[in-house]
Amino acid sequence: MAKPLNPWNNIFPKQLNKKIDKTAEARTGKGIYKRRNNRNYRVVMHLSTFRNIISKNPDFLKKFENGYAVRISPEEYFNPSTPLPKEIELGKNAFVYYKTKSSYIKYPPLDEWKEVVELYTSNQIKPEGVTQEWTGEYAAFINNAKPPIISTICQTNNTLSETEKKALMEEYGLEKVPSQAGLGNFDFDYASKEETQNIKYQMAYLILSVKGMSNYLYNLCLNDITEKEYEFSKKAYAAASKSKDEFFRLYNNIKNQIESYCQEHNLLDFDKLEAIRAWDKSKEQPICPLCLETLEAKDFLEVDAQANGREEEDNTRSKISLMHIHALKPGELNHRTYNLGWGHRHCNTIQEDLDIEEVIQVLRKIVKNNEGKIPEKDSIPVEKVTP
Repeated sequence: MAKPLNPWNNIFPKQLNKKIDKTAEARTGKGIYKRRNNRNYRVVMHLSTFRNIISKNPDFLKKFENGYAVRISPEEYFNPSTPLPKEIELGKNAFVYYKTKSSYIKYPPLDEWKEVVELYTSNQIKPEGVTQEWTGEYAAFINNAKPPIISTICQTNNTLSETEKKALMEEYGLEKVPSQAGLGNFDFDYASKEETQNIKYQMAYLILSVKGMSNYLYNLCLNDITEKEYEFSKKAYAAASKSKDEFFRLYNNIKNQIESYCQEHNLLDFDKLEAIRAWDKSKEQPICPLCLETLEAKDFLEVDAQANGREEEDNTRSKISLMHIHALKPGELNHRTYNLGWGHRHCNTIQEDLDIEEVIQVLRKIVKNNEGKIPEKDSIPVEKVTP
């Protein structure tokens, strides 16, 4: 099958294209974690997660197509309350991760240990003769030490020196060594390459199905022909310049392409979409999974309002964000089709790390506890600035 061409790029402005692309990106990590990396990259999981997986379903580990690495705290390694699983082997599938100065002092790395180094990125073709993706028994990310103790792989945008690169290339028979900027993603962020592509199509279709989206994008594109604030494609600018009907033809043609892909990959089961609260069948449009309100086209691009006196000039967060119906959790792969919807940013903030069902139960309890106890306006004295 031919590689999908991401047709929404021809009708969405740059900001919306970026919104779709971000569905395939893992969250920003610090220390040992990759920075804004593809979700199908190698994963880094806690020892507790690894224990849970191998005790319940060892085959689950095979879902991580680009492998995994288990982070073990110094206490878990040197003074374990439970023996380490027999499957654990430092430098092969696990490493000791130092995060505090006290742990580093009490349980220092053994003399024979080497710091973790990534030998090749998990998304590239495996170099011939290379059996290891990474090597090393420990990594440190201790910011509060003086001076900080931070392994090369844990430093932002850091690379090995030419001498270090040459030594590794000779030792492992490599033609090149990747820049060291984290070993992998959070395990609960993982999604396969195929799944992330399907997610993009499903989420793009939902955006195109928002009532008034075609008209909103047309007006935005027409006004943007000279300004280039939103950066539409040349096709979109050309269509909008010609006529509204021409822009709508382009819009519907692209929506039909996306719909065909979605139908071919079983991504438009509207019963399922309604069951996860991402779609309203009676209104034939997407809704916020928490409040169940329909979505406004302009909210996908409008920057979310900030409270007076708390404004930040670099704020670019729109009013709409991606929401997981079942939250991202270790040991579960919940970044997947039929578990995602577009929702209001404030609803996503309320949800935090809970499933939608769980947060609704919390909200019900809050409302019940406040029955008859809601304070009237101005009943609580507040010191205000006199005009």
